[in-house]
Amino acid sequence: MNQTVIHDATPTSVTEDLVQLDQTFDDARARRAMVAKVLETQIQELKMDFSEPRQAEVQLQLVNTYLGLLKDNEAGVSRRVNAKLRKSDADSQNKYSASVAELLAKVSSGQMIFNVGVTSTDVSDHSSKIEQAFERHKLDPVSETELRMDPKDVGV
Repeated sequence: MNQTVIHDATPTSVTEDLVQLDQTFDDARARRAMVAKVLETQIQELKMDFSEPRQAEVQLQLVNTYLGLLKDNEAGVSRRVNAKLRKSDADSQNKYSASVAELLAKVSSGQMIFNVGVTSTDVSDHSSKIEQAFERHKLDPVSETELRMDPKDVGV
């Protein structure tokens, strides 16, 4: 019979997870360094003898294990940097999203101030400018019937 115990996990933040990741990387790197130091002394004293195939195989496996430890150290640093870069990218994206949300909120609430040259709201001022433009271009004034949308209104 297989019994699985489920523990309630306490949620953690990304920053807390990155701190734990750093500690895990540091611990793993220290342990790999310890093993690599032992292997390094063995490899320095190693005399490769290919006349004994089994002995040569074990010696090559020892060298490959050592090289694997070095490769794992490089990969660990790379994973650590990539994790922090992704966190940095996510933070930047969150700031960008917040800026866009703030801009949209200001636009929708009418708080945006644009550098607009027209400040006059007097309708008669606009009407007189339109009439002057018609006179300048020698155009006939627009009649009220031209502005009506419903053809039935023209006769009224």
